[in-house]
Amino acid sequence: MVKKVRQYWRFTVGLPQFLRHPLSYRRASRIIRHRFDERETRFLSLMQHGVYQQPRNPYRTLLSLAGCAYRDLELLVRCRGLEFALQRLYDSGVFVTVEEFKGRRPAVRNGKVFRFRESDFDNPYLARAYQAQTSGSTGPGTRAMIDLDFLEENAVYYALRAAAHEVWGWPCALWYPELPSGVGLSSMLRYAKIGMIPKRWFTPLLARTMRATLRNRLLLAYTLTGARAWGAHLPRPRYVGLEEADVILAWLAQAQRQWGHCVLSTFASAALRACAVAKRKGTDLCGTVFFVSGEPLTQTKSDLITGTGARVVPVYAMTELGNIGCGCPANFNPEDVHLFSDNLLLLPKPLNGVNRDQSRCALLFTAVSFAGPKLVLNYQVDDSAVITTGRCGCMLEDLGFSTHLQYIRSLSKLTSEGMTLLGVDVLHIVEEVLPGRFGGDSTCYQIAEEEDSDGHTRIRIRVHPDVGPVAEDAVRFTFLNEVRRAAHATPELWARAGTVRIDRIQPIRRGGKVWPLHVASRIE
Repeated sequence: MVKKVRQYWRFTVGLPQFLRHPLSYRRASRIIRHRFDERETRFLSLMQHGVYQQPRNPYRTLLSLAGCAYRDLELLVRCRGLEFALQRLYDSGVFVTVEEFKGRRPAVRNGKVFRFRESDFDNPYLARAYQAQTSGSTGPGTRAMIDLDFLEENAVYYALRAAAHEVWGWPCALWYPELPSGVGLSSMLRYAKIGMIPKRWFTPLLARTMRATLRNRLLLAYTLTGARAWGAHLPRPRYVGLEEADVILAWLAQAQRQWGHCVLSTFASAALRACAVAKRKGTDLCGTVFFVSGEPLTQTKSDLITGTGARVVPVYAMTELGNIGCGCPANFNPEDVHLFSDNLLLLPKPLNGVNRDQSRCALLFTAVSFAGPKLVLNYQVDDSAVITTGRCGCMLEDLGFSTHLQYIRSLSKLTSEGMTLLGVDVLHIVEEVLPGRFGGDSTCYQIAEEEDSDGHTRIRIRVHPDVGPVAEDAVRFTFLNEVRRAAHATPELWARAGTVRIDRIQPIRRGGKVWPLHVASRIE
């Protein structure tokens, strides 16, 4: 309790300083170049102090099992480089999958079994922090620590993408949930750090739906009220449900009339909803730029958004890692992002039998940041991508971001409306809950993620016809009720968006076997 009070106190004391010193593009560029120059040194320092000197750190356990002392690691990095060292560590069992990271499955290495908790990966260097839930399946009670240093560190990427996509200084708005989801408040503070204080903050969920605690409400009130006292007029969140996209469109149209252009940061599916209303009403959104995150910006989604005259830029981010990459301004492929490799080291692992000729790989990240909420080393995030290094000639490449991630897809996560569920969190629904409630066995049910013709990502529950008559609403309610145990906000958003659909068809087989999860067709 004392630790939490100290963290919140440091956040409240540090906020005025954070807001009073905006970040310029020139300073952001210098920071990036310094990070690249010091990457190796920062990695070793982080490993020495954040891992080897922390007895309870999971990576120390794995490194010890691999027989790798700090001096061994230092020698390996100095002589062979970071990428070689990370590969050697991976081969020795020093890595963590997303299920192991979140405590859903034990880690098995060399015949030994370890069970980690997400809190075991907390960064001991955090100073000024507040608590924020991820948008996905961290489950009740788990949090990611995000502090002002981390916000400032990631604000650098906001500056870069604003400059690269030529929207610096434009009026902007957010359509993100409020606390305890960290995405809304974090985005607003990062925009404020580069001098682009949002004009509006729309939230698709009410605070009571998000089960905001008294601490969450007090923190939000303090941040907004205190910011005004220091000259930063941060907007209060206004509830605008997914079914009220016309309200968002009205603001975009008003912003274009008043300023000639504007930016909206939101989830890809939410942007799609606003553009669907614009198309229906014949509203031209030329001059509007959407920065979208939370799910892949597929070609279908991109075409529907740009069909209104707007531009759209994909943003790849995670609560644990912050901003991972953003869309290339010189590339017309909507599923191409530059990897922010100044703070993130990538170890790609080819996927057997899945587009190996296109170098499609599973993504493992190592964060080289003292400010990050978690310490991650060869963290397999359950995403895959096609990795390229071709020249594009854009500003981001000139800064050193030469690695491109294309067609990013999850391997077993379900993602829709900006909400994510780990596959392991829904397996019991297929294997136990649905058969127990409606009959049949686990092979009679399958949960699939698919994109429909309107660009919306749907979660489809396939129920074998042999199960007999079932009430579709009952199946949907049972599924969402079980999902609520893993992520409070997800069922509410999915229910409002009509995300979950029931199909009375035979589950799809792969290799003669019915897989509980059938994630949307990747790049086939």
